[in-house]
Amino acid sequence: MGGHGWRDAYVADARKAEEEAGPKAITALRRPVLAAWAANLLARQQTQEAESFVALGENLREAHRVLDAGRLRAASRRQCQLVTALARTASGLAVQPGSR
Repeated sequence: MGGHGWRDAYVADARKAEEEAGPKAITALRRPVLAAWAANLLARQQTQEAESFVALGENLREAHRVLDAGRLRAASRRQCQLVTALARTASGLAVQPGSR
């Protein structure tokens, strides 16, 4: 949902439920910084890519834990490739009409 659409929907629901503090509390919420918003968009719309990133983090932690230099180098290269690819994907999602 683009723009403030999700906020508007929640505010409308709170008003329908005749909640007094709900609409004000929702509209007072700060919008996330652009990077966090794009990361959330990526995680929601590209779940497989997001899961790859989580798996890479686990791989890096394990390589650090056992001090495996080969695994660390390979995981670091993969991290650089994956972060670049994810940043491009998130950027593409962010510029789609109605995305924010």
